Amino acid sequence: LLDLMMPVMNGWQFLAEQAQDPAIAPIPVVVMSGDGRGREKPAVARAAGFLKKPIDLQTLLNTVQRFARA
Repeated sequence: LLDLMMPVMNGWQFLAEQAQDPAIAPIPVVVMSGDGRGREKPAVARAAGFLKKPIDLQTLLNTVQRFARA
């Protein structure tokens, strides 16, 4: 789960770094944001999923469970 608004390195920077690192590039990332417009950005399009905040608990649990099996 990746929040786009983080200190030090924001989510956009993380996604760019992840794409360049073969060791972590295959790890699925689900982006979380309060800004629904973020899902239109190309970096988010490469993400495994997108959750718009606020996120209800059941949706969060279902999403984590879906990717925990991968």
